[in-house]
Amino acid sequence: MNKNIFKEDFLNVKPESIINAINERGFFCYEKALDDGFLKSLTSDLELYSPSINKNIASPVWSNTQYYFTHALAASQNYFDLLTSKFIRSIAKSKFDNYFRLKCHRYYETYYGHSMEWHADNVTNEGVVTDIDGLIFIIYINDVFDGEFQLIKGTNKERKEIGGTYNYTNKLIQENYSKQIETFSMKAGSIIIYDTFHIHRAKPILDKKYVRKSIFFQIDSSNSHSEKLLINPEFFKNQDSIEKENMDYLGFGKEAEFDAIPVTDERDLPISQIKNFFFRLLRALVVNIYRKVIDIILSHDQKMKYYEYRRKQKK
Repeated sequence: MNKNIFKEDFLNVKPESIINAINERGFFCYEKALDDGFLKSLTSDLELYSPSINKNIASPVWSNTQYYFTHALAASQNYFDLLTSKFIRSIAKSKFDNYFRLKCHRYYETYYGHSMEWHADNVTNEGVVTDIDGLIFIIYINDVFDGEFQLIKGTNKERKEIGGTYNYTNKLIQENYSKQIETFSMKAGSIIIYDTFHIHRAKPILDKKYVRKSIFFQIDSSNSHSEKLLINPEFFKNQDSIEKENMDYLGFGKEAEFDAIPVTDERDLPISQIKNFFFRLLRALVVNIYRKVIDIILSHDQKMKYYEYRRKQKK
């Protein structure tokens, strides 16, 4: 199946030159790299899903001022094709000599009030700093001119040489790295690639009505230190063959020691969504009480007639 995931001019960029740019200046970015039609289809896929109650499907979650769809690989063919595309893997092959693996991924939305610390991503999910090399891909799903991704140039080399912690305070960054901050204000479909040793963050969103929509995924040179991935086997139909490289890339048969990020429960819901879920549960309670009453007062045959009537009404 021929699917234009990326624009032709982006596909003409040699993967080696992308990695050279990352090695020399720490990052590579490309304005509007995704094909317009593909971006529209991908966005439509992702908008079909919302956090759910008692639905036996892969669904997103809320984490306070952010919304995460960590299992979109199991829900969207377009998302699956993007993350497993040969061009993405060719970039990783140019970076890593031997093995590479998709460590984690997510579609996410960021809302007003979210505060992200400056940090680096060469860490385990418990925040333990490692020397594992990796690549981060950020893809903007909408125009991002608020809450933009920011990176501190040169900190990858510094952290490789002398190490570093996981999180960094704003005070430390302003005092030591203020002139090295690169801000990426770009259109929907744009891509940013950088290595895991870089200190970075998303700027706080200033517009209360604005929502930043992005895809994040990380490819590591490690055989372990991976989150658990949910995958729909049906999505392999767009590939000529299920290549061994792709199977390794997705971690088939390999240990996945981390839970998917973010790890959430009901306490991570924003107040607006708690209200939403409350009214949905209240409605479900009323419906279930009504069903219980019907079950008590009607005979078996009467219930069958009633259910048949209800099915016709739904049509």
